[in-house]
Amino acid sequence: MFSVLGTLEFISSYQKILVDICGCNVTKLGQRHPDRCNNNYTMTYGGKQSINNILDFLYKDATV
Repeated sequence: MFSVLGTLEFISSYQKILVDICGCNVTKLGQRHPDRCNNNYTMTYGGKQSINNILDFLYKDATV
């Protein structure tokens, strides 16, 4: 499982990159602690192919 937490603007932009570059599907963004009226959202991906595509994108050209 791959999850990212951030503001709605950041998560929306990040998801667009994952959809365009990694071929991931658009997922529902979940608001964290909606009772607190904050701008914290989470995006979660699962599945072997999606995770492998994301990891390849994140670690492409890594030397470690």
